[in-house]
Parts: sequence; structure tokens; C-alpha cells
Amino acid sequence: MTTTRHPTAPRLVRLALLLMLFGFAAACVSVKVMSVDEKTQLENQVLGSIGELQRDLVMAGSVRGEGLQDKTIPPAQREALMAMMNRQFNADDVEEMKARGAAGEGKNGLLKFFETDRTRTDPAYRDFAQKLVEQENRDRDIIMKRVIATNPKLTMKDYPQVQSIMHKLNVQTSAPGTKIEDEGGAWTTKSEATK
Repeated sequence: MTTTRHPTAPRLVRLALLLMLFGFAAACVSVKVMSVDEKTQLENQVLGSIGELQRDLVMAGSVRGEGLQDKTIPPAQREALMAMMNRQFNADDVEEMKARGAAGEGKNGLLKFFETDRTRTDPAYRDFAQKLVEQENRDRDIIMKRVIATNPKLTMKDYPQVQSIMHKLNVQTSAPGTKIEDEGGAWTTKSEATK
């Protein structure tokens, strides 16, 4: 004679609680995965748009002497390409200013000017540094807005997220010792570990 075991009430309760726990855990995990996926997707879109601008700059430079004066390049694209070219031209000076502590990477994707002993005692250097920060920020702003304009999935509502991605990119490419603003607004110095 065989006996059949019937689940008892405590076992059913434990099973129900276990299923609910797995259900809650699955719901939490899926929300996080979606959030990470969306962020990664946005980062990839921004980086892809910047890469496209860089390729366009190379192509414009190789067009039989006309370069950025080519009338077939739309004005907004020409402006973004000029901004990228200007950033390349100023890159060494910007890096030197960051190394000397006269500029740092703000959380909004823009440079911030800082007073140093040299800027306080050398008015010409101070003017140069401030103008360079203004130029760099103008160029970065043009590029970020062009990234949004050329990507059909982005609107100006996404500008703060694009700024955050640009900040991350700028921090990654900055040398150790660069002043970095964190998301909370506090300024720190980039260490070797944050390369």
C-alpha cells in the first residue's frame, strides 16, 4: 500500500513566501538591468555621434583644399567640426592648465577656471587661462548640442545626461592630478587609480 503525502499548511505558506520573495527579487533586478541598459545605450549613442564627428573632421580635412569651407557641409555640422578642430588646437594648453590647477573638469561636462598663485600674480596668464576656458566650454557646448541634434532618439531634455556622459569621458582622458567635480558638487583631485 502506498501512501501519498499531502502538503501541509506550513509547507504551502513557506512555498508561497518563497515564490513572493523570488518575484520581488526578479522585479528589482529587471528594473536595475533596464536602467543600466538605457544608460549604456545613451552612452553608446553619444560616443557614436562623437566618433562620427571625428570621422567627418578627418574627411573635411582631406577634401582637396576646401576642407570646412566646402559649401556642401551644413552650417550646424560645420560649426561642430570647427569646434572639434579648435579643441584639438587648444588641447595641449588645456591639459597644461589642468596640470597647473588653473582648470578642472566640472560635472556639467565643462571646464571650470580656478585661481592659482600664477593667475593671481600674472595678469596675462590669468586672461589667457580664462579665455581658453571660455573657448573650450563654447566648443564643448556646441559639440554636445550637435550630438543631440544628429541623434533622432535624443532631445534637449537629454542635455543634462549628455553633459554627464561628456564629464565621464573628459575625466577618463584627464591626467592624474586634474581637479574633478563629483556628482555632489565636491571637488577632488584625480588619482592614478581613477585612470
